[in-house]
Amino acid sequence: MAFVMITSDRKALPHRSFNTSAERHFAEVLRDHMIEEIQLVEKEMATRVKAIITDAASDCRKARRLVIEEAYPHILSLDCFAHQMNLLVGNYLKDHPGASVVMKQATDLIHWWKWHLVPFSYLQLEMDKPMALLTGCLTRWGSQVAAIIRLLQFRQAMQVVLLRRKDEILDMIKDRKSRDSANTVLSAAQPDHFWAELIHMVQTLLPLRIAVRVLESDTARLDQVLEQYDHLLNHFSGTDHMFVSLEKCWAKMEQKLFLLAYVLHPARQFSFISSTLSFAYSSSVAMYATEYYDRFFGSTADEKRQLYKQVASYLDKEGAFGTSIPNYQDPKEHPGGFWSLMRQVAPELSRLAKHLFQVAVNSVSVERLFSAFGNIQTKRRSRCVHARVQKLATSKSMLPNPGQRRS
Repeated sequence: MAFVMITSDRKALPHRSFNTSAERHFAEVLRDHMIEEIQLVEKEMATRVKAIITDAASDCRKARRLVIEEAYPHILSLDCFAHQMNLLVGNYLKDHPGASVVMKQATDLIHWWKWHLVPFSYLQLEMDKPMALLTGCLTRWGSQVAAIIRLLQFRQAMQVVLLRRKDEILDMIKDRKSRDSANTVLSAAQPDHFWAELIHMVQTLLPLRIAVRVLESDTARLDQVLEQYDHLLNHFSGTDHMFVSLEKCWAKMEQKLFLLAYVLHPARQFSFISSTLSFAYSSSVAMYATEYYDRFFGSTADEKRQLYKQVASYLDKEGAFGTSIPNYQDPKEHPGGFWSLMRQVAPELSRLAKHLFQVAVNSVSVERLFSAFGNIQTKRRSRCVHARVQKLATSKSMLPNPGQRRS
């Protein structure tokens, strides 16, 4: 089990990890670990925990609920939304057995070409430029979609090579069993319907991959969760089973929270929210705002009155809001700067908005930590004790990521 802190400026800091393989993973046990971690973080860092994010496992969900009910009512309880998107892809493959078959054929095809260098060199000769095949990870559906997209770029070259040199390639394989297996794998890539099914699968799953890429970032925000759900609902509106899966996910979410965060982004407000919904009125937004303000900070009657006025001014773009909102019309931009600017004009609403936009929406940083552990404690470093592995992983997380573009 591992705990990673996401700071208000969205830095992921590994805090504590320990072996729980000997423990029963009941919700009550997880609750105790969570409460212990919250107390430790708030004591060491002199800060206040805003949210707990885990995957959607029932024990984790129950543990978060117990923490909030018994000790920390101001803390938000969230499922990891990157994990939710991955589950949706899994649901799609379960509901479409044919898609699972095509996915396996594509995976076998990728592995075969990667492990046979001479036939792969024939492919490279037919390509416009050198290119490598990608291997997807079973637990990361986004990587599998990326691998299929790359495979599609080899389509023409692969069909040409198999048409001209398939017998020559098979003759290179002396073992009869291996030759029959290769023939089965390669024959799947020759008919056009195989590639047509791959294209259809990519077109179906690509929006989910985009959603995963957005929501697995450490900088992902609450308003972006609602934005991605809206995109997916529009994309899958004609697909009953996926639409139902998305509706089920939305039903389990704390809907008021995401709607409020969406409206409090100055570039969004009521965009794409139907005017027929009861939420699409300033009185409803103000009601939700006072509810969450009271939950997070506690509130007086005067602060509630001020919140109602500030919400109305913000939505009607009155006074300073009217002059500042036009300067913040990029939905991708973090709205923290806008609400810092509005701190003197609307102190209560600014405080609430900044709190909401500092909340993380995924637990991907924990998965990255586990990956770092695996890269550190290898077969050649199997005697490395856990405390040292934890320190090395923490140090690694503080180094700049060479894959990220520097400003």
